[in-house]
Amino acid sequence: MIVLTADDRVEAAVRAFGGSVRRTRPDHASGTDRCAEAAADLDEDVVVNVQGDEPLLAPADLSALAAAVAGTGADIATLGWPFEQPEAMDDPHAVKAVRDEAGWALGFTRQAGRARELAGGGGTILHHVGIYAFRRERLLAFPGLARTEGEVSERLEQLRALEHGWRLQVLDASGPAFGIDVRADYDRFLALWAAG
Repeated sequence: MIVLTADDRVEAAVRAFGGSVRRTRPDHASGTDRCAEAAADLDEDVVVNVQGDEPLLAPADLSALAAAVAGTGADIATLGWPFEQPEAMDDPHAVKAVRDEAGWALGFTRQAGRARELAGGGGTILHHVGIYAFRRERLLAFPGLARTEGEVSERLEQLRALEHGWRLQVLDASGPAFGIDVRADYDRFLALWAAG
């Protein structure tokens, strides 16, 4: 694993625990663009982009993502989990992944109403877990794609790929989605961590 950052504090923290860190440019539009910069020097068929705001991941999920990209023809694979309470879907910080019966992404949105539109009569709405596996050649091509209206308005980088016709597969996560987007999320994470 390599931690990518443009921040001195993150680099120092990673070096302090003996981790591998690589500095990247500070002007990337998204974490995927940052990952693509680093992937140019890697000799791997599949690259998994684990973003720092998703601290509670199951290692088996990372393996499943890599296997999905290697074996299904997906350009990108990501994760989703059912919403535990119906009202949680109304939270704009909770990104909704909408997939068809075969697991292919129909769309991603922060808005519950838009998610229901995308689902229509046959799609499934899941709480998106912002982790991505890429075929390396697609990851390297990602920064060359023009940013799309959906990406900019929703602030969701995966929409750039989807709106350019890439195939995204949404797998079932092995546990609830839990990203840290606001202070309340961080406080919840600390409580879970303290509880073991």
